[in-house]
Amino acid sequence: MVYMYTTLPKHPTYLLPVLLALCCGRVWAGPGMPVGSGKQSPHTLKTTPADFWAEQFALSNGTLSGTGATPWTTQYTGPGQASQRFAVFSNEFRINNITVNGTGTWTSGSINIAGKTNVAIAIDVRSGVTGNGSLDDDNSEHYDYLSLYYKIDGGAEQLFWEKRGAINNNSSINTTITKDSLSGSMLQIIVRARATATDEFYFFDNVAVSGTDQVTIDADATVSGILTCTDTTVLLSGTSSVAGVSYSWTGPNGFTAGDQQTAVNVPGLYTLTVTGAGGAVTTDTVTVMQDIVLPINLTAFANDRLTCFIPVVTIRGNSGTPGVTYSWAGPGGFTASTAITTVTVSGLYALTVTNPVNGCFRTIPLTVMENKTPPADVTATVSGILTCTETLVTITGSSSTPNAGYNWIGPEDFASSSSEEWVSAPGNYILTVMNQQNGCVASATVTVQQDLSECQSRKAKTASPKRKQ
Repeated sequence: MVYMYTTLPKHPTYLLPVLLALCCGRVWAGPGMPVGSGKQSPHTLKTTPADFWAEQFALSNGTLSGTGATPWTTQYTGPGQASQRFAVFSNEFRINNITVNGTGTWTSGSINIAGKTNVAIAIDVRSGVTGNGSLDDDNSEHYDYLSLYYKIDGGAEQLFWEKRGAINNNSSINTTITKDSLSGSMLQIIVRARATATDEFYFFDNVAVSGTDQVTIDADATVSGILTCTDTTVLLSGTSSVAGVSYSWTGPNGFTAGDQQTAVNVPGLYTLTVTGAGGAVTTDTVTVMQDIVLPINLTAFANDRLTCFIPVVTIRGNSGTPGVTYSWAGPGGFTASTAITTVTVSGLYALTVTNPVNGCFRTIPLTVMENKTPPADVTATVSGILTCTETLVTITGSSSTPNAGYNWIGPEDFASSSSEEWVSAPGNYILTVMNQQNGCVASATVTVQQDLSECQSRKAKTASPKRKQ
């Protein structure tokens, strides 16, 4: 007979971890799927427009040319020293007292704008007077002006702004003049100006060129593996063939990270954003998959119950998932690592079945039953004492267990399988009663006593002679 037990009796303490796993352990769902990727093709993107050439005239008063990353030169025709009339002053470029016969020209170095779009020029300008000064806007020889030009690839100068007279009513706040949508390979900026009197001034500052770089940037997002019951985190990695980029990630449940590599523990679609210089951006996606499929169709069986006939029973585990591993735990520290094993102790056993592909496991209980109840109320009695006249007595065995089996042994090799027997020899008679259901036995002993004193007296009387009359 095969028994399968799945109900839980009172739980011994050695099974507490198992039972906790049964009620409160990991519950996994969702089939495993291959790792996916959603890579975009490499993108040629425009960066955010940014200044790549800027002169702020943070130079000594009287400076007439610039060097380094923002070179520029000046040309001055007029009276006096150029450093006093057409030069840097208080971190601005100042034009003053050139007179009607002079002019000043400021020219930037050649600025490389190849490969850039949305090229734009920006220049801050203002004017000012002192005393009775007045910047003139008329057709006389005393007119004052500030003119802004650009030149592309060595071509002709192009005027893009000019002001005669005061700028913004001689406000001390700069007015920014811009020229955009320029394209080509090399750019030059030219500023021509004249302020004819000592109390008249023009200023320009913050000469800047901005543009948008054309940048080819790529992104590659990968994941180290699949989430399982043993691998509860995986590593996302981002790469790009462009140096100096930054990486960021977004994903399920509001996940964000700002590292090139990051560990995640939730399945789903993750997006890698790669940002290059100036703000060029492209993305790639990768799907983190999860395999937490539990072993299915778990069963645990005991082939019988423990009895005095059957001191060892076989317990067997099975699962519908191929290739699983088995582990048993039971009373007295019992363990086994095979699907089939034998036990000699009754009680609660726990079978843990593990899927080695993903480490996911389930645990089910098995109660091994026991029937080792001995016959009840076993007694052995004797009907009397052996004497010279009572040469046989009856010994009787009894039990309240139905259909019990009886076996007597006693003096002079006495043996019997009846519950009641005649005996003629004194001594101890041992009764063994067997429960036919489980082979368990109980014993009782009865002593048959013998008293032959009457026989000796009678024999003496028989042997005495008669008296003579």
